[in-house]
Amino acid sequence: MLEFFSRLPSCVVAMEACGGAHFCGRVIGRLGHDVRLISPAYVKPFVKRQSEAGKKMIQ
Repeated sequence: MLEFFSRLPSCVVAMEACGGAHFCGRVIGRLGHDVRLISPAYVKPFVKRQSEAGKKMIQ
């Protein structure tokens, strides 16, 4: 995972807030990315909204 993020230019990384996300977020943040932790209650609508946008792009 670190190899993947180290190759990306600085960007916003959104992840579901859980026990491991705080550690991963700090490590990814050290690579220059802006890490945003999202409450689990908001993750499902966020993913659903993104997937619909992706479907529109494919059509």
